[in-house]
Amino acid sequence: MECTRCKQEEQNLKSSEDSHSVTVKSTVYNNYWVKFSEGKIEIGRKGETLPIISFNDGPNSKKYEDSKEKDVKEYVPVSSELLSQSAVWKKVSGGVLPHDAVQGGDNPNRTLYVGRAYHEGELLPGKICREDEVCYVPLAGEEHAKTDYEVLTGNIYEWIPYQTRASLVNAVPGGKTSDGTTLYIGRTMYENTVTPGKVYPWTGLVYIGHGGLERTFRDFEILVFRSKRAQ
Repeated sequence: MECTRCKQEEQNLKSSEDSHSVTVKSTVYNNYWVKFSEGKIEIGRKGETLPIISFNDGPNSKKYEDSKEKDVKEYVPVSSELLSQSAVWKKVSGGVLPHDAVQGGDNPNRTLYVGRAYHEGELLPGKICREDEVCYVPLAGEEHAKTDYEVLTGNIYEWIPYQTRASLVNAVPGGKTSDGTTLYIGRTMYENTVTPGKVYPWTGLVYIGHGGLERTFRDFEILVFRSKRAQ
């Protein structure tokens, strides 16, 4: 004869495995939601359907659900200060940039600004060269020139050296891959030029476009929101 209590516990366990829940301090995160779905983790503002941060944990979200402390450390850290600030992107064209466009780098002849553009279904951070009237974004080993792009604006950011994933606390989201992973904004020195590009959170690398090619570097700076106390 089947144990009714055992059957009920089995059903409860199955129900628990099929659902996800998160408990956060309402005093800090009461205006934000967190969603787990098919390996994707998303954080967004209350009343908005689009996330402000999202990243993947591979094909099976159960890994995150069952992860121990050593596994949790592999996730991008998120601070309440990041959730309370937003980057301001403005659509531009023809090399005409707003006065508060964020400078991302330079070389002896020109200034480079932080921009982003879509390419092959991905929203990619890159560099804007005012003289060329384009935004260059790196993807799949190549540098791509885009005439339809946005520039980052404002004075609420700062560059800090990237050391570990802890450096991603308060990092400025700059784009999104085709699978929904958030990309961040980095910059590095290469051939006498400081060049901004994209940071993929799981590799610890910055990807920049230079000379028509996509190049990767481990030594770089990442753009973060400046502490409100310092603004």
